[in-house]
Amino acid sequence: MSSLSGPRELDRAARQRPKRTYYARKDEIAALEAEADVLGNKIQLLKAERSDVVDLLESFKRNAQLRLSLQTNSWMMAEAQSAVHNVNRMVMSLLESYIHLTAEPDQRLHSLISLRDEKLRLGREFLLRRARHVDLSRFHRQVESSEDSNGDVFVEQFWVLPFPEAPDVKPLYDALILALTNQQFLTWEKLGITSVCASEETMDECASQQRYFSMVAPGVDMEKNTALFRRYFDLLTSSTSRTASQSSTLWMKTSSIHTILSVCGWASSALTWSSLTRSVERMPSSSLVVRGRTARAQEEAVGRHYKSTYYARKNEIAELEEEAKELVKEIQRLQANQGDASGLLASLQQNAALWSSLQVTSLIIAEAQSALADSMPTNPLHTFIRLSADAASRERTLRAIRDAKLHVATEFLLRRTRFMDLSRSHRQVESSEAPNGDIFVDEFIVAPFPDVTSVKEVYEALRLVISHHQFVSWEQLGMTTICELEGAMEGAESLLRYFTTVLPGIDMEKNSASFWQYYDHSDLVDGPYGLSVIDSVEEDELYPYHPDSRLRLDMSGVTMVRQIGSTVSMVRWSRSRIHRPRNDVAPQTVAWLCDCVPRWTEATIKTARDYLKPVKTCKNSLCVDCVVGKCT
Repeated sequence: MSSLSGPRELDRAARQRPKRTYYARKDEIAALEAEADVLGNKIQLLKAERSDVVDLLESFKRNAQLRLSLQTNSWMMAEAQSAVHNVNRMVMSLLESYIHLTAEPDQRLHSLISLRDEKLRLGREFLLRRARHVDLSRFHRQVESSEDSNGDVFVEQFWVLPFPEAPDVKPLYDALILALTNQQFLTWEKLGITSVCASEETMDECASQQRYFSMVAPGVDMEKNTALFRRYFDLLTSSTSRTASQSSTLWMKTSSIHTILSVCGWASSALTWSSLTRSVERMPSSSLVVRGRTARAQEEAVGRHYKSTYYARKNEIAELEEEAKELVKEIQRLQANQGDASGLLASLQQNAALWSSLQVTSLIIAEAQSALADSMPTNPLHTFIRLSADAASRERTLRAIRDAKLHVATEFLLRRTRFMDLSRSHRQVESSEAPNGDIFVDEFIVAPFPDVTSVKEVYEALRLVISHHQFVSWEQLGMTTICELEGAMEGAESLLRYFTTVLPGIDMEKNSASFWQYYDHSDLVDGPYGLSVIDSVEEDELYPYHPDSRLRLDMSGVTMVRQIGSTVSMVRWSRSRIHRPRNDVAPQTVAWLCDCVPRWTEATIKTARDYLKPVKTCKNSLCVDCVVGKCT
């Protein structure tokens, strides 16, 4: 078959005529046009892709500019907070005044009543300035404590506490006044402190004076002498309390704002250590006082013997002669000082001018503090961290952002501490509630380690606590914690995840990245210092969050250990955010969570101090007494 068909095919091919040039060119042109259309479509696709790349690059540029602007804003706010703290410590409080009470009852009444209206007016004006830029319908609290050069402790507080369950302003006001006047000992008992009301004098319905003795620790007593001014207004409820012995002031306001009753207050206290040196045995026993006459005086009155008229008159004449001599001396002293009346008047006028200037300064500082409250809407240390499930990719992601995180955190902390003395302890905690119910806690802490001279020792102790022994800190707060560490502690970066049962039926999870570095010196800081930066992980494919069943704790912070003079100090700033779960949480739980983060920080510092104590005193590696610090 093949041999027969072969010649036929050759014959047929021979008989085929070639195409004319016209048709050949036509087919070629059609093929080229089709190819040109394909190439044109590819060019359009490439142009579109290039346009997307250009738009993406422009977005990156705009994002970088916005981040730089926000960073500059954060630096300025950090410096402003440092400056306001420094000025506030140097300026006397607007509500602080010298109160002197005599032993005569009428004089005491006159002194307090004469101060009442002015104290209420100044208190109202000050607090309105202090709360001017704060949302009074949501929870907010700011506590700042510091230590001066002689060891006295100053504590300043500002809080907004909504009472959504309160029916009206007046019942809430009455309950607050009752707590301030008659039930302070119940408040101390909740703190485990025994308190005794030594005396209580009610001058009238708007002024009273109280004295308390409290046993704050075995062998350590604290005394408090306060004058309380109060008044109920139809539109504004206010109460002012002045503690003369402790230079403490308190002003409280209850008002109806957006149908939510809120209590807004400010307080400044000074704890003088010299008043705590008395022993318990020297405390006066208030149970023996009976209306100005002690039990011993009553016994002496009962056992007093009868005296004759001669001796009674003789003693009376002697007392009158002594009194006359004292009166003559007083007259001579007044006559000698009569010529200085003009100088005294000039001093009083100068004092009034200075006091007026201090009032204006205090109001300006109060308004600045209000403006700086919750002044950083964005977290200056936060970076969006997304981790894949691949182990190598997770490690590359952390290494890529490590140097930038350390540099930004160092610069921010230096700005935040620019005007502060880092050799003395300082603590500032600000808690607030977001509109969606999330809780924000900002902390700034300066913790000196006076018994340690090595920066490296404190740095390593802190690293050990944060990296491996977080469960120890949580256990001190009565919480069970499961902690996992991804990556070696010796590395410069690692991942920390832990799961904590904060309350029965309420669990909390945390996923964070930590970056560590010890510097002998750098361009930003003179001398050696250790740095730790922590930031929360936003998305983790390997360990996703569970918002339906758990609270989520995000924490961003920086901790620096450096030497200030002869003191090694730890400086820490952090911002924590507790995401409220989709299920409702009781208000008591919210209040407890606000205290949870600061308490954990205190426990962490305490654990680090314990690690620095020299507990090993013998060569026996299995000595149990060495572990508990009792080895001899």
